Amino acid sequence: MAAQSEQPAAPMPTDDRAGGGWERVWDFLTSARCAAILTLLTALAFFIAGIFPQAPAAGADSTAQLRWLAEAAARWGALGPALRGLGLFQIAASPLWRGVLGLWVFVLLLHAAQELRRALRYAKADATALPPRARGQWLADGDAARVLGALDGALSQAGYCTRTERSGDRLHLHAVRTGWAAWLRLGAAVGLLLAAVALLLSGLSSRSEEVALGPGETVALTVRAGWSVALGDGAEGSLWPVAVLGPEGEPLSQGFVGPQRPLWTASLTLHMARSSLGVVVSATDGQGKPVSLQAAGESSAAGMLFLRFDEDQPEQYFAAPDVGDTIRLALNPTAENGTPAFAFQVFHGMDIQPAHEGTFADETTTTSNGITYRFAAGQYPVLVAATDISRYPLWAGTAIAMVCIVASAWVSARAALVQAAQVDNRVAVQYLATDAETEAAIRKALG
Repeated sequence: MAAQSEQPAAPMPTDDRAGGGWERVWDFLTSARCAAILTLLTALAFFIAGIFPQAPAAGADSTAQLRWLAEAAARWGALGPALRGLGLFQIAASPLWRGVLGLWVFVLLLHAAQELRRALRYAKADATALPPRARGQWLADGDAARVLGALDGALSQAGYCTRTERSGDRLHLHAVRTGWAAWLRLGAAVGLLLAAVALLLSGLSSRSEEVALGPGETVALTVRAGWSVALGDGAEGSLWPVAVLGPEGEPLSQGFVGPQRPLWTASLTLHMARSSLGVVVSATDGQGKPVSLQAAGESSAAGMLFLRFDEDQPEQYFAAPDVGDTIRLALNPTAENGTPAFAFQVFHGMDIQPAHEGTFADETTTTSNGITYRFAAGQYPVLVAATDISRYPLWAGTAIAMVCIVASAWVSARAALVQAAQVDNRVAVQYLATDAETEAAIRKALG
């Protein structure tokens, strides 16, 4: 019935974008090659993060984080300031990572626009926006309308939605099958776009603060008004039991927090920033009854005190007001074997010389003036409480993208655009198809 022409098929319009350079730019930005380049840049950012140590999560004004960055830069010698300036110790906030995410957002916007346009056209059995994968040209004897009608019937029986239109002296047949698959591709593009925007804006929408916890302490949060964080008992190695409490003190979430184990709740994340030294102090009299203790600067006394120590606060004072004792604790971080130790001094009344003094690294007791003081040193967690509303679009976008990508892996839109023109007593037929199966259906129908 038909003989394939040896001449190349004449170009058929499949897109109404402007031609020339802009069309080439569009085609590149929406191509798999561009996506591959951006994927390599993303992998480069992760590779750099694996080479250079990354600053621990903390608030932007965290003194500990600034100190960590200065120490990390110093370890790299003369290159340190340049590496820090480039953000290589904080890849998540670096110009490289932000630039890559910005490019992803731009490219995904173009992908979404292209897939939306294609999906809308496919819904109308309009194949002018199809991505051509196969093309061909045939010459056959007969009438153009009759040939195109036979092709229309064959494609309709194969499950294609068809539509015929005339443009001048040419007839065009649009055929689309499983056009809804284009909506899956659109959904994947929109999901990835949502996730990329969320990652790009995460640093702008997040708020964080450091929370230092001692045994039995409950600390109110400023990043989430009315909420508080409490440290529980029963630490398991470097994991600490922590509870997030609501405005009425009700537990909203509880679990263990460690160096690589954050605790998530509805709109709050708790990360382990570091640990700090602390000493738990209690006292009893000769009959074993608790003696009230009062930390310096505090207006009330308690049966137990927790005193925190670091480089900025190497010593603490507290008193036993009922018996007139004043006790000084001082941190000695360069003690024997490099293990931090504490020195204590007990003063009676207005004496300027200590009545008792000593050192300890973990636990000790001392008796002075009939009062027994117990000291227990340990490491306690310093957490970063962070809120970031961008997590919700990140999770939603990731879920949408994964569902649509998996679904579109099993089904794809198939479409073809066929043009028929009458040349004397012969019909010139040209086609563009998205896939080999559609091309095979056209060839079979043409004979």
